[in-house]
Amino acid sequence: SAPVVQLTSNEKNYPKLARVKLTGGTQADAVNNDLKKNKIQLLVGDQIVKGSFSTTFFATTNTNTDETVEYSEVAKLAFNTSSNNAKFEMEIRILKELVGKRVIPNFACGGKTAKYSYIVVDYAGENLQTVVARNRFPRISHENVIRMSHLLHHAVAPINERPRRRSSILNFFHRNDLPSFHESEDHLHTAVLCLKLMVDIPRISRRKALFMNSHVSHFIVPELAAEHQWFDDIWMRLVQCYEQKSTNFEFIDTFLDNAIVSFDKKSDLKYIIVDEKLRLDEEIL
Repeated sequence: SAPVVQLTSNEKNYPKLARVKLTGGTQADAVNNDLKKNKIQLLVGDQIVKGSFSTTFFATTNTNTDETVEYSEVAKLAFNTSSNNAKFEMEIRILKELVGKRVIPNFACGGKTAKYSYIVVDYAGENLQTVVARNRFPRISHENVIRMSHLLHHAVAPINERPRRRSSILNFFHRNDLPSFHESEDHLHTAVLCLKLMVDIPRISRRKALFMNSHVSHFIVPELAAEHQWFDDIWMRLVQCYEQKSTNFEFIDTFLDNAIVSFDKKSDLKYIIVDEKLRLDEEIL
């Protein structure tokens, strides 16, 4: 699922998006019937987003409510399969380790029924993809990308859990091309996300990627404008970290510090509210 955005370091400045009143709907009926049958204190509302293996809903663990429910949490659900359970168990372990970390939503609960696996976290605002699509241009300002890069790289830094490889097919065909996991991979994936916020990049479909060497360190960075040189510098150093098995990532902050003269990468993201909708534009033209 797309990352959530924590806008400021001061909670009182948040836009009023943390609690949304909804009435659910037919999409959630099957899930709620199953949860109720299993006596699980969880109620889901409207669907937020549907991914390749899971669906995310507004939710609440306060089930002592009337017909109009105030959802302050989100629930991610998938069908109960061994593959999905392994992914959910890994995510739950990581969320528990990151409780209290900035930009990471607090973990509420997780579990499974005979039909579904689920994870519930606090609602932390709209997903990034939705917000960016609402901007005047489907991109985020250079300054905001740098701020977000700082937040995201620091968010993934404590995650040292080795992930499962994406595909057993990829392991079968490229066994020698996939050495053991290295921490730089998390930062490389984070860098690609930040790059997508700045420029259009070629997209390789997941199915095609299964039959080619698609390790993130082999991603070819497109030609960037001079103002984005900081990204090239970070990317080259991260690839070197992966190849040399180095875990010294202090250079990330150094390059972000020098991306814009006299710019504080730790400053709050700039945003505006238009027609009660959040946008990551810095001003209205």
